[in-house]
Amino acid sequence: MQLSNKDSFSHVFGSAELQKVISKLSLLEDEVEIALASAVNEAAKLSVEMAHKEWNSNLRIDPGYIGNKIYVSRKASRSKASATVSARARRTRSDNFSYRSLLDRKGVRLSVKKGGSGAVIKNAFVIPHAKSNGKPLIVERIKKYQKGEARNFKVGGGFGERFKALYSVSPNQHFKQSRERVAPVALSAAKQQFLRALR
Repeated sequence: MQLSNKDSFSHVFGSAELQKVISKLSLLEDEVEIALASAVNEAAKLSVEMAHKEWNSNLRIDPGYIGNKIYVSRKASRSKASATVSARARRTRSDNFSYRSLLDRKGVRLSVKKGGSGAVIKNAFVIPHAKSNGKPLIVERIKKYQKGEARNFKVGGGFGERFKALYSVSPNQHFKQSRERVAPVALSAAKQQFLRALR
């Protein structure tokens, strides 16, 4: 069909038909955005689950400890197809790991990683009930005992001058290492989910 200069585009492709195509394309775009956000969120969720498993398989610690300390802090949405996985930066108190006091006050044997016997920390001992939470607390003496020294372990009162509480790896430190192994697996699973959604 030949168009004259006076003819408009609607003569060969009506505006109503064009609007239908635009609507279909918009609908497809919505589906893609929703599927992409869902896939990204699944990748983030799977990353957390795998990071938890790595934490528990590598460390001598109660499996329930990691709980919500590695978590999805921001989910993906249609407008922003990216999610964030965060991990607590605060170090883990040593009493959460496997430990035992040695006889004759010769220190504390602390086992953090699985597959090893741990290490003896000399000048360390266990306070059975810490003031902070009532749980045991492993501390190390950093100042030689002075005769007549007050036998209290309250924060303040010179505690920090005489002792230091012992901590070990934080969830964030462990996640920095495990995410290099976890992320590719999670992203691969998310990609497959996204492609299935578009079929």
